[in-house]
Amino acid sequence: MANIYFKHLSLTNFMSYEKAEIDLNRQGNVLVGGINNNPDDSAKSNGCGKSSLFSAISWCLTGETVSGVTDVSNIYSEGKTEVELTFDLDGDTYKIVRTKNPSNLFIYINGENKSGKGIRDTSKLLSEYIPQLNSSLINSVIILGQGLPQRFTNNTPAGRKEVLEKLSNSDFMVLDLKNKLSSRKNVLEDKKRKLEDENLTLTTKSNVLSQENEKLLEELNSLESEVELKKNLSAVELELNKIEDNIVDNENQKNALNDSIKVKVENRNKLQEEFTNALSNIEEISTKDFMDNLVLVKAEIRSLESKIKELDSITDICPTCGQKLPNVEKIDTSDLKNEVSAKLIIKKEIEDKIEEIEQKNNKAKIDCSNKYNSSIKNLSEEIKILESKLLNINNIIDSINSDKLKFSNEQLTIINKIEKLDENKQYIKNKTAKNEDTIKSILEEKLYNNKELTNIEERLSINSKMLTLIKRDFRGYLLNNIISFIEDRAKIYSVEVFGTDKLSFELANNNINISYDNRDYSLLSGGEKQKLDIIIQFAIRDMLCTFLDFSSNILVLDEITDSLDSIGVNKIFNLISSNLNDVEVVYIISHHVDELEIPADDEIIIIKGDDKISRIV
Repeated sequence: MANIYFKHLSLTNFMSYEKAEIDLNRQGNVLVGGINNNPDDSAKSNGCGKSSLFSAISWCLTGETVSGVTDVSNIYSEGKTEVELTFDLDGDTYKIVRTKNPSNLFIYINGENKSGKGIRDTSKLLSEYIPQLNSSLINSVIILGQGLPQRFTNNTPAGRKEVLEKLSNSDFMVLDLKNKLSSRKNVLEDKKRKLEDENLTLTTKSNVLSQENEKLLEELNSLESEVELKKNLSAVELELNKIEDNIVDNENQKNALNDSIKVKVENRNKLQEEFTNALSNIEEISTKDFMDNLVLVKAEIRSLESKIKELDSITDICPTCGQKLPNVEKIDTSDLKNEVSAKLIIKKEIEDKIEEIEQKNNKAKIDCSNKYNSSIKNLSEEIKILESKLLNINNIIDSINSDKLKFSNEQLTIINKIEKLDENKQYIKNKTAKNEDTIKSILEEKLYNNKELTNIEERLSINSKMLTLIKRDFRGYLLNNIISFIEDRAKIYSVEVFGTDKLSFELANNNINISYDNRDYSLLSGGEKQKLDIIIQFAIRDMLCTFLDFSSNILVLDEITDSLDSIGVNKIFNLISSNLNDVEVVYIISHHVDELEIPADDEIIIIKGDDKISRIV
């Protein structure tokens, strides 16, 4: 925690106040007096609202008042109860607003609303923004009085130890240290796991590079020598030369076959042309006249047969009675039939003549065909044989060209190998060297990681020992330091107040014993007790500010000097002015402002009217 600088406080319907506000960032000693004009209170100053004004600070921050009052609403005014407190902390400006009826809590940091969803969430957030700030701390560091100092000294010696442990928050410190150490352990273990994972990754990478180098070395050893490659190239080129010669021989044969085929095709075409001409020059005997006569005779036969059919269809007998029909004569068609027979003979003769002529004509064509077909057929057979040989030659040439392509590719491959041999060797050497450098860097990194792992293991061991120490011994060690600190500060203050440091504040077993001038606290006079109470309370305040790293610009002293004489009051305020350097303003609440010679730089008067409402004037 850091210094908290209170700036402004405003109240609405809080305890005896209806409306009030006060600037807290003053300087020096400020007397807070009061006048009670409420006839029901029967008091001149008590009950006017002096303590309530500063109790609002505790209620706003913690929800608890200094005196433990729970019902803080003003019963004589209407509306919600609200306290607004403004202060600076660690360079940020805070405004805390707490309300009742309805109950709520709001946090504003640098003007921005940081509140939670409800009062519980916001209270949790407030405890995170200002950890350890509770009513006990406020009542022990910021607001002292109303019997609070006596609460510590009036406890039994065993009870004092318990109160001091709670006030100093030693349990929190122990838990906080345990949490920090546990958190540190988690951080170290997480870092350890990361380093182990990184080492595993580096080992894998190193193994991969080593395997790659082995393969590169195998590849380098497997590379053919330049002499061997050139020897293979000569052998391939020799084969290519043979293939070229073979191709030339076969191309010559192919050309010769093409020439022979061309000559024979020309001869065959010539014979076919002669044959066609010979066929066209054969003088065929014409059958036209015979064909014309044949057509005429066939027409005459059809006409006669039709007429005969028509005449034969005439009947002179009644189909019903079988009697000869009168006036009907059946015509004789014998002559017509004889005429048809004669015509049929003529038709046959004409057809025979036509067949004879066609046979003569066909014989002439056959004789002509026989004269040429044999030669044409022989030429076609010879052409077919030559074409078969040509196809065979072409297949041979294709096969040779395939071999040529294969050897040409092999030739190109060998040439490329020769050209890239040195390049490949240099690439493999460079790649291997680069991998070796990387492996070396990996080994160095692993060496560094292993050193870090050793360091982490040592820190984890120390962490574990510290956790054991904290669980077993730290609470007692811390409390001893706290008691020593309080006793040292109390002795200093004792010199200021009593003129001697014969004050003892010590832990004996589970008891805290307090004595002055070798007399136990219970045996002291009333004045000595009150002075010792104030001394102890200021020493405890110093301890809390130091051990919790906390301070406040204001200190409220609520009636802690009322039973002291003017000399005792002056000694107490001399103690405050010379030792409490973190405080800028001391608010001094007293019923005896007029009676005591209290040094003051400013004054606040609170008047409670007959309407039972307190007001700052």
